[in-house]
Amino acid sequence: MTFFRLKTLFLLLVFFLIKTECFSQVDLSQSKIICLEKKDKVVKKSVQVLQQEVQKRTSILLPVQNKLPKDAKNIIFVGQESDLKQLPQKYAEIIQRMPSIAKDG
Repeated sequence: MTFFRLKTLFLLLVFFLIKTECFSQVDLSQSKIICLEKKDKVVKKSVQVLQQEVQKRTSILLPVQNKLPKDAKNIIFVGQESDLKQLPQKYAEIIQRMPSIAKDG
């Protein structure tokens, strides 16, 4: 997997942690997956795997949407670094300040 792909996949984790106040207990019952990407197979597969793993571990099937909701609450954003410009400014800035991902993620 390329460095770019690893950074892409890492964005979903980062956004999720930001929204859950960094490692506090998480209630996924009202969460949804947001994926703006429509063509990239790696990103689409990442969404599918995430959805399956959450359902397997919690019995919650997270809905997938391709548009950002007006209230950016309880969302897990999966996408590429180029999608940051479509996020609310405060989230994009936090993610952009993060250190680069090394070869092993």
